[in-house]
Order: sequence, then structure tokens, then C-alpha cells
Amino acid sequence: MLQRSEPANSPDQPSDNGEAAGRRHASTLVEKAFPQFLVIAILLPLLFFGFAAYRDWTGVRAEAETQVAHVRDVLVEHAQRVFKTHELAALATRDRIRRTPAAQPDDLRGFLLSLAGAFPEIASISVIDARGRLLASSAREADAPVSFADAGWFRRLREGEVSRVVEVDPAQTAIAQGLFTLSFRHDDPEGGFDGAVRLAISPGYFNIFHSGIAPERGVITLFHDNGEMLSRYPPDLAMASDLAQDDTFRKAVAEAPSGLITYRSPGDGEQRLYGYAQVGAYPVYLAYGLGRSDMLGIWLGRLGAYAGFFIPAGAALLVLALFAWRNHRELEDTVELRTQALSSAIAEKNQLLKEVHHRVKNNMQIISSLIRMQERVHTSPDETIRRVQAMALVHDLIYSHGDFASVNLAAYAHRLVEGMRRGRDDPPEFDLQLEPVTIALDRAMPFALILSEVVSNAASHTFSEDASPITIALRREDDEIELCVDDEGEGPNPEIDGRGFGLRLIKSLAVQLGARMTYERHHGAVFRLRFPVDPV
Repeated sequence: MLQRSEPANSPDQPSDNGEAAGRRHASTLVEKAFPQFLVIAILLPLLFFGFAAYRDWTGVRAEAETQVAHVRDVLVEHAQRVFKTHELAALATRDRIRRTPAAQPDDLRGFLLSLAGAFPEIASISVIDARGRLLASSAREADAPVSFADAGWFRRLREGEVSRVVEVDPAQTAIAQGLFTLSFRHDDPEGGFDGAVRLAISPGYFNIFHSGIAPERGVITLFHDNGEMLSRYPPDLAMASDLAQDDTFRKAVAEAPSGLITYRSPGDGEQRLYGYAQVGAYPVYLAYGLGRSDMLGIWLGRLGAYAGFFIPAGAALLVLALFAWRNHRELEDTVELRTQALSSAIAEKNQLLKEVHHRVKNNMQIISSLIRMQERVHTSPDETIRRVQAMALVHDLIYSHGDFASVNLAAYAHRLVEGMRRGRDDPPEFDLQLEPVTIALDRAMPFALILSEVVSNAASHTFSEDASPITIALRREDDEIELCVDDEGEGPNPEIDGRGFGLRLIKSLAVQLGARMTYERHHGAVFRLRFPVDPV
């Protein structure tokens, strides 16, 4: 095959330098664009995620304000009812004193015991006369004189500044530690000061109620307008013991009796959103606070759903960007490797074609030799055509399968039998027992001629219509291939008797294969051929 080579600077073909320059230019553009693409791949998901996070935080904050205001109102309503109940208990005590002014202290103490027992939050109820002396108490018997004349709350009631006082029970007069008191002024029928009724309230009642009704998150505090802490839930230091005069919380309370404020508790340092309100007309405020950490927990829980989408998306974009960069960096090497592989494949293909051409040349020489030999023995031209077709069938099998180095003998036997059936008016039956055996091309041609000779001979001597099929068996045992052709042909068989040209041809071809062959005569003939897979 002749090939025409173009000059290197031919105008019909781009030069290698131009192609290389184009590739370098494209590579430079990709290198410049990649950092921008990488930044976009990272920032775009982050921007969307940040927008969604900010929107959700705003929503969590608004929901927290609504929740805090609602819980605050419920708790204030409860505290107001509790304080009103205490005031009714004080009124009941004053009515009892007015109805039975001469009652004995023991009778009055029994009444106070029954009244305090009806309300679990009331630790004790005490009655003090106009001079500040303890007349009766549900907590203890007045076995020793106790005077409250010098107590600040008593002086305020006696002087008429207020009609009720709420304060933390001082330690020196406390009936039980940790209580706060509600003291109510008691007047005689003429309106003069006639003493006081004092109730000691246990903060534990509020804590129990708050633990049962309050949400899991948040803190609840009940404090006096002077900054004293009356109760708090949880009982730990959610807020300091008292609020300083200049405390931000105190200032907010002084400006408005109810509202919302963000406040960092000096007790535990936690920043919370507090909702506060005054409890009725009492100098008492209730505050419910939801911590920033609680709101962050709700917010982060919602962000989990977004993170489940944005993190894989961002990771995917980043991976794609890195993958594209890696492909770009390897592009030139890949092109070079593929060019070399293509060149190697073309060289190999050319070598295979040369090998095929060489085999074709050898086969042509075989055909020429066959023609000369058959002229000497006066063989029929049909036999010559059959043998040439058998050789051509090998090449047809090679081209159809695309394998130029080896031949599948089972596939060849199938095609040979099919061709023989199509070429005869009354073709014999065949029983094919073929294993897929592959040998090199140069060894396949002698095998093809041998198989064609044996099968053609068997088909020519099979006359009976009810004769058994011609059996063609092909199998591999270790490193050898065995071919067996069994037929029930009748009449004289020159091939077996050693007089035919075909047998001489078979023996000659068997030598080329390094094969051992036998012909056995039974009802018909059995031909066996064993040869190594690879040449010896």
C-alpha cells in the first residue's frame, strides 16, 4: 500500500505548532477561570444557606417573643389569683376576730390552723394586735411574747402608708427560712388601726406549679419592685438574689409595668428574652425568660434540614470544581497518552494486516499447490473449489469477528456444516458436539482443510435416509485438542483404504499440526485427530 505524505507546512493541514498553541491558549483560559468558578461553587451555597438561616432566626425570634408573652400572661394570671386568695384568707381572719373579739388564743389558733391547712402554699397565718404583739399563729403557740412593733412592715401598716405589704421574711422573724410574707392591715369598726394579719408564703408552691405548667425551656422569677427575689424556677440562680437599684431590669420595670426585654442574668450569665408584668395591684412582678441558648437550639434544629440539602450541594459543586481542575491539569497528558496509544494501535493494526497479507500469500501458494497436485491425480474441479472455499471461510470468520490473531474452531465447524447443508440437495444430518476452542491463525488453516476433507468424505458415503447423523466432536483436554468425526457411511471408502488423494492431503496437513490421526472402520468410519494447542 502506497501512502502520500504532505509537507509539514501544507496549507491543507494545520501545523502541530498551531495546534499546540491553541491547546496552550485554552489551558490558560481555563486556569484563569477556575479560581472564579471555585469561589462561586463555594460562596453560592453559603449565600443561600446564610439567607435561609437569617430568615429562620428572625422567625425563631418572633415565635420566641410570642411564646414568652403568652407564658408570662398565663403565669401572671395564676399569681394574681393566688395573691387574691391570700387576701381573702386575711379577710376571713379579720371577720373571725370581729365576730368573736373575746375569743381565746387557743380557739383563734385552731381557726388559723384549719385555714392554713386549706391552702398548701400558706406556711403560716399570724394575728398581731395594734401594739405589735403576736396574738395567735398557726405555726406555733404564743408561749413567749413576740413583738413586731419595731418591724418596718408593721410601722408602715400602722401609719397607714399602705394597706398590705409584701416582703421577704427577715431571718430574725422568719417562721421558716426561704419564705416571703403578705401582711394586711386590720382596722376596728371605727376605722382605727387594730393590728395586722400576716401570711407566710412558701415559694415551693410556686415552684411546684411552675414545674407542672411551665415549658421545659425557660426560667420564671417572682420579685418585689424593690428588687428582692421572692421565688425563682428552676431554684438555681437563674437570676441574682436581688436586683440592684441601677439594674437594667429594674429600670425597664420602672418605665413600664409590663413588656419584653433582653437581659443577661448576673446569676448565671445567660442572656435571655424576658417577658415581665405586674401581678395585679401588688408591688410584685413576674418574669418569664427564654434563654438565647434555647432559641439557638430551636434554630439549629431547623437549620439541620437546610444543612441536609446545602452541605451535599456545596460539597458536590466543590468536588465538581476540583474534578474539572484535575481533568484540566491532566488534559494535556491524557491527549499525549491517547495519541501514543492510537499510534501504537495503528502500528499494531498494520502489523496484523501485514500478518494477514502474509497468510493470504501462503494460502494462495497452498491453493496453487493443491491445483497442481489435483491435476496430477485428476481430481474433480468441485473438490478444488470446496477446498478453496474451506480456506476462504477461515478468512471470512477472521474479518467478521475482528480477531486477526486467532480462530475459534467451533465457530468454524458450525459455518462449514451450514455451508455444506446449503450446497447439497439432500444434506445429511449432523450432531455437533463442539467446545469453544481457539488456536492461532497459522494453525487454523491446516485444521480447516482437514475438517473439510473428513466431513466432505463422511457426507459423500452416507446414503441411507435413516442413517444416524454425522457426529462432529471437538474438545480440549489439557494442552491438546481432539477432533472426532463419526459416520455410518457405506460402500468402498478409498480414504480409509489409503488410495484417495484426500487421505494423503490429511496426513500432510497433520504433520504441519504435529497431530496424531486414526481411521477406524465399524459400521461406517471414525476419524480421530489429536494435536497440541501450541506448536511444538
